[in-house]
Amino acid sequence: MLNVIDLNLENFKKYNYMVYEQRFFPNMIEIYDGNNIKYKYLGEDVFKKKYFCPILVDLNSISEDIKQSFLEELVLNYYTRFVNYFDDMYIAQNLIKSTLDLEEMADLMVKLMVVGNSRKSLFRFYDPRVSLHLNALMYDENKIYRNIFSGWKEKFLNNFDEYIICINGEFRGLNLNQDDFIYNKKLDISLIDDINLDIKKEINEMVDNLRKLPRKEYFIEIVSNVYKKYGVI
Repeated sequence: MLNVIDLNLENFKKYNYMVYEQRFFPNMIEIYDGNNIKYKYLGEDVFKKKYFCPILVDLNSISEDIKQSFLEELVLNYYTRFVNYFDDMYIAQNLIKSTLDLEEMADLMVKLMVVGNSRKSLFRFYDPRVSLHLNALMYDENKIYRNIFSGWKEKFLNNFDEYIICINGEFRGLNLNQDDFIYNKKLDISLIDDINLDIKKEINEMVDNLRKLPRKEYFIEIVSNVYKKYGVI
């Protein structure tokens, strides 16, 4: 479900789109414009102001002579600095491999963001703290959101060849066809904040005890412990 990815230059070149929340990483547009990098504001009619829109960046539009610098000086250098390690994310909050062109990708992302019959129903799946739980939300037996999420998983799987999220300061591959857990309870989306809070606490406690970040394999174990607490698995 969430294998750790080493984002070296070779791996980075596999992905043709980057998505991130602009409010965490302001003032990047000048860099894109100055280097002729193509991008899109997602959901302008939903967010009303460009500043609040997630940004979709076309990585294929980055010239080869600056791609390594883009990775090392921007993607692997710009990150959120939160008190909780769980919330640490590089600017490449989402990396996507897809055959869709920029316009098609922007259109799909908005369709995945706006669920149900109301354009006010915003699903922030592009936030890694939400996409971390996509498997639990979308597993086949979960009927609680079948009306508003109808066809969502199929759109995701049919259009994204690979999808990486960044969370807890790590890049992890997201796969909705595989999972680390067997679910026995519908995950109520309203519980995500509470679940994430407990994950943060466990990570911080482990860091305090070990005086260093937990080894990568502990992350899934911590998520598993919290899921068990809420009866999700």
